[in-house]
Amino acid sequence: MVVFCLCLVAAIFAGGQLLRSHIEKNRDGAQKAESPAETGAQKVESPAEPGAQKAEPSSKSGFIMRRYSRNSGAVMNLAEKHAKLVTGFAVAVFLMVVVWFCILIPKKGMRLMKTGIAVMLGGALGNIYERVRKGYVTDYFSFCFLKKIIFNINDMFIIAGSLLTLAGL
Repeated sequence: MVVFCLCLVAAIFAGGQLLRSHIEKNRDGAQKAESPAETGAQKVESPAEPGAQKAEPSSKSGFIMRRYSRNSGAVMNLAEKHAKLVTGFAVAVFLMVVVWFCILIPKKGMRLMKTGIAVMLGGALGNIYERVRKGYVTDYFSFCFLKKIIFNINDMFIIAGSLLTLAGL
């Protein structure tokens, strides 16, 4: 179980970084965030389309919209002026979950909870890595019913891992 969980963390981290790199290189088709006040994120303009505001759904149903935002704060760019504090808090929470995981991993059973924590750690590691490296997290999609919140794939892994962990309690 230990090897599986560590491989899962590594795969999620690596996959998130590859996707983020691809998005960074091909971001011209993404809708830019309308305004920091409206979306809770920094507005980033593409050199090809300065000030572009048109939404481009990435699926036929329009359920997911491609967006692009640099988030230096927490969710919805909360505390954006305190990026180092947000990073420090994220690292502290990450380390607490790692300690919890290390205590939990030798115990028998609880596979769903262990898997959930591994998924959560993989997503968190990806966001922390970018936050430490760049000072912000790149977000690149939103849902049609949550237009003001822009996510990245690591956010989805953190949410999915949290749900799996709760299900495993």
